[in-house]
Amino acid sequence: MLDRPDRAFVAVLVVIGAAYASLFGYYFLAVMIRRPYLDMFHYIMDYLDYPRTGGFLHYLWSQYLYSEHRQIWMRLLTAVDVGVFQGVAYPFLVADTMAVAALPVLIGREVSRAGLPPTLGVTAVWATVMLTLTTANVADCSIPIEGIYPQTLFFVVLSLVLFVGDEESGRTAILCRV
Repeated sequence: MLDRPDRAFVAVLVVIGAAYASLFGYYFLAVMIRRPYLDMFHYIMDYLDYPRTGGFLHYLWSQYLYSEHRQIWMRLLTAVDVGVFQGVAYPFLVADTMAVAALPVLIGREVSRAGLPPTLGVTAVWATVMLTLTTANVADCSIPIEGIYPQTLFFVVLSLVLFVGDEESGRTAILCRV
């Protein structure tokens, strides 16, 4: 059970975290760009051309314009955005924001399993919330072409949690169980 100073500290953390989340939402709406620009035109053109340039799987697996990267999630989101929603950018906004919102959940799961004292555990989780709800992540979530960053960060953290997270406790990682 938490004593009085610890409860006050946790309450302050919750208020600060709520303020961060509110500001994240405000700036998300303030800087949202739903019209394509720059490289987004290439994704859209590649999607529109896929029937005559090798099919859908070729479209998904084709390299990014300026590098050797194969940005499958960006191409899938482009296909859903253009093919289903007629290019309104909602799939990008939702998927990228969910990727950022999942980070504190994934890290919080590991913190809760670490056996920390309650106040330290709550502090670690709220620090994670505040470190992920930054202005840089707001821009990455609210501008579709920047979605590659939250997607990458999500999959890096997810892979660490799934493959490495249980090693410290002596349990087998989720994906390594037989």
